[in-house]
Amino acid sequence: MHRLLIALFFMTALPGAATAAQCAIPSGGEAELQAVLQAVNANRKARGRGPLTRDATIDAAARGHACDMAAKSHLTHDGNGGPKRRIKKAGCKARLTGEAIAMGQRNAPEVVKAWMDSPPHKAILLLSKAKRVGLAVARDDTSGRLYWVFDVANGC
Repeated sequence: MHRLLIALFFMTALPGAATAAQCAIPSGGEAELQAVLQAVNANRKARGRGPLTRDATIDAAARGHACDMAAKSHLTHDGNGGPKRRIKKAGCKARLTGEAIAMGQRNAPEVVKAWMDSPPHKAILLLSKAKRVGLAVARDDTSGRLYWVFDVANGC
């Protein structure tokens, strides 16, 4: 009985953890994320801003959010308390954070173009005080859509 109660507790108390654990990076996803970073850094350089460096802690926050959105088939910045809270919970206590998300773009060029064509997203990608970035992409198993997350911070 005690084991059953413990199992039930974890099933109800940590639904997001199970979702994130079951979420795998789509085939070729890591290469696409590297291409996103290269394209964003090229855009930053062209505008006199320094490059962003990937951060494993912020990557974890981004991955959790991408997986959560894909599992729920819902594009939102608000999941799990919003980007600043997710990044802090992952272990990065940055003062400055920002987030760009997208759904449906099939590859790095498409998602970077979508973000650069959107003034609020472009501002996040080009945020001059941002130094670190976390990137993630997850596939919605029902629709096949990709969910993209680009989280930035001034440091951890």
